Amino acid sequence: MTSTHVRRAAFGALAMTAVVALAGCASSGGAEEPESAGSTAPADTASPSGSPEASESPSVAPATGLELTSHGLSAHAPEGWEKYTSGVTVPWQKLAAEPGTYNTTLVVQTLTSLNEDQTLEEAAQGDIDYQSGGKGASLKRAGTVMLDGVEFYHNVGRENRNVWVYEYGAPVGDRNALISIAFDKWAHPDKQDREDIVASILASVEVDPNA
Repeated sequence: MTSTHVRRAAFGALAMTAVVALAGCASSGGAEEPESAGSTAPADTASPSGSPEASESPSVAPATGLELTSHGLSAHAPEGWEKYTSGVTVPWQKLAAEPGTYNTTLVVQTLTSLNEDQTLEEAAQGDIDYQSGGKGASLKRAGTVMLDGVEFYHNVGRENRNVWVYEYGAPVGDRNALISIAFDKWAHPDKQDREDIVASILASVEVDPNA
């Protein structure tokens, strides 16, 4: 794993959250090899905000590794993943990385909302619009998922040609919460492997809107 790439990915997630807070609905290209982990509806039939179709499976064993916490949002990385510190650290963004990989990471962050009237679908589309600017990047809607009683949008696709990404976002109190899970194609070429890891991370999520 190159620190330059992980740092770029981290700051990309940071900037994406700020853009999502302001963005409205717009069109975007579809993702390659859409994934299903954590999804409750296919991308072309995503349920509207406020009416999630289902929650994550209660049978999934939660991840028990490093805990990442940011202002009312927390999630555990898988066992063996390590804390990652980028060049500039901020209190509302926490990162973990799988050792020995090019860019397999977990980002947990909560950024102060710039538009509290924004709907979940608008936030999801803003995420897609931001990601579509990168070379080889493609992201699409994959429904919504309930995490600790809070409805999160689910977007999935590629951060670039070499990295798959699963993103989950929601308003938590007066902040925009984001969970971004990335896998490089060399460390995790198997789709089921990626989905199992994502499911275990999502099963560990805790949300406290009053934090």
